[in-house]
Amino acid sequence: MDRPDCLEDIFALVSCVCSTYPEGSKAFWKIIEQDDLDGKIDTIIRLAPSKFLERLDLIHTESDSLLFVYLSFLASLALSDGIDDTDEATNGASTIHSFLCGERTINPHSDRHVPCNWINIISAVRSYAEHLSLDGGDRNKSSTEGLRSSASNVAESSTSYYYGVSNTGSSNAESTSQGRPSTPNDPQSKDLDEVGTNTLMALLCLISNVAARSSEAREHILGIQLPVSNKDASTESYREGSLEIIFSLLTTPISTEIQGMTFMAIANLLQPTAADHSLSSEDSTKPHYSKRAWELLEMIQLLPIKLLENGSLNPETVTVSSFSSLGRNQASNPNELPLSVFPPSPDYGLIYQFEHVEADIGSYSSTEGFMYLLTTLIRTVGCPSDLGSQWRLRTGCSPYVEFVTKFVLPRATGLMKHVKPLPFATVADEYRLINRALEVVDAILFKLQYKTFLNTAEKDVGVSLIPGILRDLESLDENEMNEAVRDFKNIYVSNQDSASTTMPQTQSLDTTNANRIPLPKTPAFCIMSQLLSFNKSQLFSAIHVILCRHGGSHGVHICGEKMFSRSIATALFRETPPNIASSKSGADCSSQRKRNQIDAHSYEATLTSLQQSIIEPVHPMLLLSCTESNSKDISHGESPSDAVLWRERSILLALRIFSSVIVREEAFTQLAQHANLSIMPTLSFKGPMNGSFAHRLLEEEKVYVAKLSNILSKAATVRNQHNELLPLITDCIGYNASSLRDCQDIAKTSFCLVSYITQTFPQSQTIRYLCGDDTDGSRLANTFSRGLLLPTSERRHSLSVQHAILDLVLSNIGMDSSSQSNLSMMILGSDGTSKRTVLNAILALIADVNFVVNPVTSSSATKCFEVLYRLMQRGAKQTPAILLSPEFWYNQVIRYLGTQSSTTLSILHDVSSDFVSDRGEDSNWSNRNNNVLHSISWLMKGLALELYALSADGRGSKMVNPAQSLVALLGMLFSQPESILQTVLLNLPLGQSKSEFLQHSLNSLSPIQDALKGASIPLQGPSDVCSRFEIIDMSTLSNYFAADSKDAKEATVGWANAWNSFVSRSCACYHISHAWSDLCRTAIIVSQVMESNSMMRRPYAHTRVITETLCALLLRLNEPDYLVGLSQYGLPQINLALASGGNIEPQSALPLSIAALSLTDFLCRDLLNEETCLADEDVTRVCALLEGSISSCRHNLAASEECINILKCTLTKMHAVCGVE
Repeated sequence: MDRPDCLEDIFALVSCVCSTYPEGSKAFWKIIEQDDLDGKIDTIIRLAPSKFLERLDLIHTESDSLLFVYLSFLASLALSDGIDDTDEATNGASTIHSFLCGERTINPHSDRHVPCNWINIISAVRSYAEHLSLDGGDRNKSSTEGLRSSASNVAESSTSYYYGVSNTGSSNAESTSQGRPSTPNDPQSKDLDEVGTNTLMALLCLISNVAARSSEAREHILGIQLPVSNKDASTESYREGSLEIIFSLLTTPISTEIQGMTFMAIANLLQPTAADHSLSSEDSTKPHYSKRAWELLEMIQLLPIKLLENGSLNPETVTVSSFSSLGRNQASNPNELPLSVFPPSPDYGLIYQFEHVEADIGSYSSTEGFMYLLTTLIRTVGCPSDLGSQWRLRTGCSPYVEFVTKFVLPRATGLMKHVKPLPFATVADEYRLINRALEVVDAILFKLQYKTFLNTAEKDVGVSLIPGILRDLESLDENEMNEAVRDFKNIYVSNQDSASTTMPQTQSLDTTNANRIPLPKTPAFCIMSQLLSFNKSQLFSAIHVILCRHGGSHGVHICGEKMFSRSIATALFRETPPNIASSKSGADCSSQRKRNQIDAHSYEATLTSLQQSIIEPVHPMLLLSCTESNSKDISHGESPSDAVLWRERSILLALRIFSSVIVREEAFTQLAQHANLSIMPTLSFKGPMNGSFAHRLLEEEKVYVAKLSNILSKAATVRNQHNELLPLITDCIGYNASSLRDCQDIAKTSFCLVSYITQTFPQSQTIRYLCGDDTDGSRLANTFSRGLLLPTSERRHSLSVQHAILDLVLSNIGMDSSSQSNLSMMILGSDGTSKRTVLNAILALIADVNFVVNPVTSSSATKCFEVLYRLMQRGAKQTPAILLSPEFWYNQVIRYLGTQSSTTLSILHDVSSDFVSDRGEDSNWSNRNNNVLHSISWLMKGLALELYALSADGRGSKMVNPAQSLVALLGMLFSQPESILQTVLLNLPLGQSKSEFLQHSLNSLSPIQDALKGASIPLQGPSDVCSRFEIIDMSTLSNYFAADSKDAKEATVGWANAWNSFVSRSCACYHISHAWSDLCRTAIIVSQVMESNSMMRRPYAHTRVITETLCALLLRLNEPDYLVGLSQYGLPQINLALASGGNIEPQSALPLSIAALSLTDFLCRDLLNEETCLADEDVTRVCALLEGSISSCRHNLAASEECINILKCTLTKMHAVCGVE
């Protein structure tokens, strides 16, 4: 800090660290509390500059020689997160924005220098545009001398390599400086020096970073209007907007790196805000900046539409640059393929830069920025159908989308014919370019909606797992949907009609042999027709290559290893450039110096340039596209050199594109079924051949569509292990993404496709397609097991792959078929040949108690226990051996139901206590209690089947001594005192489904019965558990009260939520009481059978055990007031707080009443056979409890006549057998 001459290096180092690690920028901020000016709250918490930051800012004011260092520093600080990640007003970007708006200052001595604000920054950008413009003229210059001074000739600095924005911008200085539209040989071109280039890059980076993370900053910057004076500078001619000013940079000869950052800055300024979503299409008071951006993009003509127009026979003059040879189109060997499609002429605009400037470097920053801008524009305002109507007959955005789908993607994936593959400097550059191209396709499909599938798209496949794949109904545009339907008609425009319009008289499209010209289809239609083409299109093939490259998800680590190896090699060579071109240049330079062909200054400059080419610059952070539903996800930057991230995103986007097609294909194929359609592309990406115009012959594509399932299955029949598409897609289900925000994103999207295949084809075909060459299914079982064990997001409302996989297993597990023809049994690994199976994953999950009781994962745990129960239902011969082990069930009972020790509380006891005391304030916790009760219910029902299987001895050689195992389980259940069966019974949460909170909510409103009847739907879940319960569908109920006031709607929604919560709790109570009843009756029946066969020495289910269990059961059916009056019968001490309280629901009372009847039958049978005797006091106690249960049920459950009748039958039987009058 005491060395001002080192200040630039300090700023540069800090900027690099903060850009690479945004969390590090928090070191320059401090958290303070400030009084709220509105007086609504006492204080607000925000970021403020630390003392170190104040001192840095103060020292900077003493010198403006290297302003770009300071601007880059501010840009890096904008990446800092705030106090609350969900509130962008507290992050670093909003804080920087407040400084640049003049609302606050960084240090109290800011009056010493001219303030740096947004107006001055935009003015500086305009000054650079004027300086670089070929016709800059004498326009009035900005008043911001501090910012403009950096554009003058200043001595070069050695710190530029920190930013990757040196005059060369890369290791290849000669090729990078050749930007469009001027050439180095153009005497009118005005190049920036190193400091000017760095400053312009820093300005754009600051605008981009702040705008990307602050909606307030976006609105403020876009609202800036700068005056433009006449040539004599006397009067103001008009005002120029910031969007037009930044766009003007794209018409100047800037490097590809600066051009790419310009595109990024514009795109981030146009990111949607909350105000944009509420803006109606008829509102003309607020500028539609995104639509204006489309117009400006069309106006500057970076894409040579006229040169490439399909069918154009109008010869255009193409100027081949004198400084470029034709060698890129003609290899040294005439038999080799050319390096580029088009000749090296700047007239080809972006294509020239793509193939002849960026390809020399191997990095495509300008093309990536252009596609990022396209994605943003499509996401915000879609594809305007009238774009270019002032000069093009075939209007619309198709040329820009075709540039991505028909040129960039084929070149990037090596699928374009008659040309060599595109070179890349690193694997990160390769997948970053592919990622940007796929973002455009994904954005177009996202905007496509058909009326015919809006309500059914998410019901057939697992689309609900994928966020942001469908638009909200509120955001749908009627005009867009009508325009999408018009694509299914071949609409033409006649030449006579075009002549009367404002179109130029000379048309570029040859129509001498046709009186009508087909209007272009929308980009969405073209993409859908390509992806659903019966003969695989180039776009489908490109996605196929992207998914299969490096072995799919298995080879993602290869990308990271390549980047790591490159970094190691770079560090090893140090100052020696590790490439032949740089080494040769250095040797040539040394030779020229020895022969005195160059002076010392040029020699040092050349060596410095060569040495700096080896230094790895820290490029500005790149923003991800808005593919996620949460707009907060687009505000974070990612490193451009993170190869694993860009590879994972390319896989994710490729899968998302297929998923987007799935939910739209039904409507698309129905509309295209009887239509004779054809597509005439707007552009033709074929270079000139020997001066002829054969490449401009009219191209027309017939539309033949098929279901995506047929296309994918056709690709799966190719027996090539490295190119099997469906098996590689299936492998992604088990992929744990290391660089994405949600590690399950790839797995979720992959499962959507797999679910689609399973619902389209029969089981046998599905297995064949998904397994590929893996005939035994071990690879498939391994994939699903890894997917089941993926880490679960802490976001409670997010769906997980665990749910989806378990639902898939449960949907087919009941099919009566072998494991080789049953997908569920195959991935479960029922044959026991593989260790990595879904069944073993399930057993590992439920062994963790936290997994079962955690509110985030409790619902998945319930499905795990249900899978085990369904497997036991298939019978001993088809049940895996692990589930037939008594030790397994013994451990589960001890883990969840407890032990016979009265000092140890079981999980059931804890959950039941929470269930009883739950006031319904936390729905997540209430759902967790319900889920755990369902899990324990499935466990008890599975244990009942295990007892039956052991007694039947139907497992053959799978068990050595089944009788011994059965005795051990029965002993655990019946051993006195305090048997587990009785302990579980006393812990059952019966009679508390309608808590005080729910009771109050349900009594506070009486909704219309017709509305309730129309909005009632079955409770989701297993039919044998949930079929008798109905809940209220919230969306349907809201439609009934659409015209009511807001308060009435909120009251109705509150009542419906309370009702649904009550139903869910009642279902959990019913299920666990039914499960206990099944277990109790099965255990007693099995015990009686074993005793009759003399296989059990100790009769566990003797009269005393049955009597005590029956009395405990009847106690749960009695009201507490009635139990007090029974003390004269010597009732055991019972915790009355666990009794039903007289509020037990009919669904819970009925299975317990059935169990009471069964227990009474067993007890009376023993008495009739005179095998035992029952004391008079026990008979009296049982009869008294039965009478109390009947009275309690009649008093509280008048509608449950079935329960009362069963208890009456039970009492009658006791009277008859025991002789009670």
